[in-house]
Amino acid sequence: MLILLLLIMGWLKCHATHGVGLRERHRSAMAAAVDADDGQPNAAIDYGYALALSRIGRNAEAAQILAPYVEQNPDSKAFTLALA
Repeated sequence: MLILLLLIMGWLKCHATHGVGLRERHRSAMAAAVDADDGQPNAAIDYGYALALSRIGRNAEAAQILAPYVEQNPDSKAFTLALA
């Protein structure tokens, strides 16, 4: 999970100063980190990945990832706000 957090932070830093090429490379790295997981749903990884997708304008994909968590945890402000 620390690796995922570092990837997100690196992506945000590069996104603010560089073009689309780096943004897409970081998206690929995030996808690889998620794929390297044990296959079980992990709310923290999915949440971070959805936020990164949202940041690069892939809102529909982010919403698909977050929707099940909002349904399972309707009182969770984090998931609800991220989906908004």
